[in-house]
Parts: sequence; C-alpha cells; structure tokens
Amino acid sequence: MAPWAEAAWFGRHWLRGPHLRLNFRCRGTDWEERVRPTVTGIVTDYLRARPSAARLDEGALAPVHARLAELEMETGPRHPWVPDNTVLERPYDHRLPVLESLRASELLAGFLSDTNGQAFRAYERVRAGGALSLLALDLMWTTTSVAAVPFTTGGEPIERGFLSLRSHADAFLSRTRDPVAVRAAFDDRFRRQETVLCERLRSVEAALSDGATEGDGADRSDRSDRSEAVGDVVPFVTEWAAAVRHHQRIAHPLLASGEVSMGGAARAPRMPTRRTSEFHAVLRSDHGHEDFVRTDDWFASFRLMMNYLYLHLNRLGLKPVDRALLCHLAALTVEAVHGVDAVGSFQRYVASVDPSSERPEWRRIGEAWAAGGAG
Repeated sequence: MAPWAEAAWFGRHWLRGPHLRLNFRCRGTDWEERVRPTVTGIVTDYLRARPSAARLDEGALAPVHARLAELEMETGPRHPWVPDNTVLERPYDHRLPVLESLRASELLAGFLSDTNGQAFRAYERVRAGGALSLLALDLMWTTTSVAAVPFTTGGEPIERGFLSLRSHADAFLSRTRDPVAVRAAFDDRFRRQETVLCERLRSVEAALSDGATEGDGADRSDRSDRSEAVGDVVPFVTEWAAAVRHHQRIAHPLLASGEVSMGGAARAPRMPTRRTSEFHAVLRSDHGHEDFVRTDDWFASFRLMMNYLYLHLNRLGLKPVDRALLCHLAALTVEAVHGVDAVGSFQRYVASVDPSSERPEWRRIGEAWAAGGAG
C-alpha cells in the first residue's frame, strides 16, 4: 500500500466480535481505485485459504464485552457480531469519547503508523521463537528511560520513569480478588527470574547508551560490533526509543496548548480497589504536589507515551494480566539493578519536599526538557 497510503496501521478490537482493524490514510481516489480493492482482494484470498476455525460464544462473552465497553468508553453497538472470516469496511474510529479531539486522534494514528513495521517484525520474531514477554519488557524499560526525565541533575531517567510501571502494576493488583496472594505470586516469579531479568535490563541500557553516542564524534572502532551483538539480544530498543522521542516532542506543545488532553482517559471508570498498595498510599498522601499530575506538561507527555506503549503491546497480543505482571517484574528489576525503590524514591524526592519553601529540582528539570534543553 506504500505508493498510495500516506499512513497505515493495524490493531486488535473486540467490538461486534474479536477482529483486526486495518486502518489507512489516503486520498479518496486512491482509496476507491487502489487501496480498497487491493486490501479487500488480499485479505479475502487469505481468509479463503486459511479461514479462522475459532468458535466463540457471543452470549457468553456479552457480559465481558459490556464491561469492556464501560471501561473503554466504547459507545458503538456490540451486537450482532460480524460473521467470522468477513471483510467489512467502516469509517475510521477516532475514539473521541476518550481522545476528545481529532488532533489527538491524528497524533495517536501517527505513532501507531510509524511503529507499524516494528509490530510486524515483533510478530516475526515471536514466530521464530522469540518471547513476547521479553520484547514487551524491553519496550517498557526503553520508554521509561527515554520519555522520562530524572529526579536530579545527572540522575538516571529510568529511576524516575519506572514509578509509572510500579503504579500500573499496583493498580492492577489492588483490583484482583486477592491482592496479597497475587502480589506474592508475582514476587515469586521475579525471584525465580531475577538474574535473567537484570541481565536483560543491562542489555537494554547498553543498547540505549550506544544509540545515544552514535553522533558524539568519539572513537567507535569497536562499538559497531558491540552494538550489533546487543541489538541481536534486544532487537527493537533503539528504533522504539527514536519513535518515542520523536512523538513525545510532537505531543508536548499540543498538550501544553490544550489542543490535546489527557482528560478523557482520566474519566474512564475503574474497577473497585480491594487493597491500596504502600506505593499508592504514599502517592495519594497529602504531600502538596498533587497539582503536578494535572498541570505539568512534561508529565502529560510522559503519560501519553506510556499509554501509546500499552496500546502497542495490546496489538502485539499481550493480555492485560500479563502486562501487569511484566510491569511488576520490570519495576522490581530496575530496583535491583539501580539500587532504588519506588516508595523510597517518591518519599525522598516528592513527599518530603515542602512545596511552599522550595521548588523541587525535578520540576526545574522537567521545565528544561519542555524548553528543549533535555531529551
């Protein structure tokens, strides 16, 4: 489709039956004369040769999809399901109840289109024997490294960024039937895999370090071989980092101007909390910096990149429960490798700083990034 489509991306969805959505942006004449007939022909021939044989119970899944519609603010009809092995044309879904504006929809579509090739290559990697869980961990660590800014000058961005992974995991754990038991199972998983996970994080950070110094003019006579070897282990890290950096810079001024907002996602309903984690208890304490979450434009751009990461992992087939487990493992790994802990870091850099007497260094660093002085 490259000659006729300006952008293209695919995603998974459940509305009116589990399906793939193939999205294209092109001129009307190219859609009518080129893209639509070509795509319809290719997909129809594929389904005819390899039809889906899955048998799903629409009635049994109705309560699940009703709950998904509530959580995702999905307003479209859920029934009847579209027959399996069917190609159906529909207008593009801009997800306005969540994204709130066409500009926000275009921003998301641009990111998903720019990373579409990475998604296909990830599928190829998994088909060849690679582990989706490891690829997901790589992208989690990469995003929290390159989209974050540090708490202090000279600090590591991931030592701040990983708090988002901790928060995501804790939110999931707090809503399970038995948060204590599930957390214990997650912790046990980490203990059994700690050595491998720590080595993986070090490989990701080595790849990011090599990528960051490519244009520094230093002697790199042996760097290309090392970078190639690291790239074989963590194959999508540098490409993903570049996409995140690029789109975060595009998003930031739009968030600052109000043209794009995180407000829609914040209004989405949540499952009831059964047990508040220690981290969330500190996060929600009366520390005086609560306005930061609502008013800081750098933080909004960071949250947006994390949301984009999770959407990308969804289209790779990662289930929500597995995503929560991996966020937990990723956060514990950062703590082990960097010698930090989420609760202690938040208490030290945020909760213990009196906003009436001093301006936290991390606010100044975020403002410098926003002004183009970092990142």
